Amino acid sequence: MRFALSLSLAVLCLLFASPAFAHILPDETGGLLAGLAHPVFGIDHLLALLAMGLWSAAMTGRTRLLIIPAVGLLMAASALAGLAGLALPYMETGIALSVLILGLMLSFALQQQVPGLLLIALFTLFHGNAHGLEAPSGVSLAAYFLGFALASLALVAAGQWLGRVVLHGPVLRLSGGVVALAGAWMLLG
Repeated sequence: MRFALSLSLAVLCLLFASPAFAHILPDETGGLLAGLAHPVFGIDHLLALLAMGLWSAAMTGRTRLLIIPAVGLLMAASALAGLAGLALPYMETGIALSVLILGLMLSFALQQQVPGLLLIALFTLFHGNAHGLEAPSGVSLAAYFLGFALASLALVAAGQWLGRVVLHGPVLRLSGGVVALAGAWMLLG
């Protein structure tokens, strides 16, 4: 229970961080650092990617393992579309809704595999599109893409690890509730 309280407090503290922080980080690494920072310091991306991993932790072996590369491929394709100037309609709303819905999926232990995987695919498209549209100018785009891809996949993998090793039952549901509240706050903000 102490861990659940600590996790909840940490997430609540993160809610007060500016989501734009990830987009203003100075970068002398040719784009790699900006790419690594985008999903980690953008609270919307951080919560959604961790929640994707937490939700997918209950999947069976092969399906669970395929989530990570599938998220990577969809995110890269959507980021390339964003880089080309193709913006998904209501992208920011879709990102906030992804946090809300993924949190609800965790909170209510919704484990219908096909609908859940389709939602994760849809949400990944919104997050990837944002990465492409918000790519910093004047940096190596290859390094930026490598950075955000590695950070995104690491967050999904960390969520899977947390879901399999640390968070179970009521603690997982409570964490989902906190994520859903963060998504609701993003939608209202």
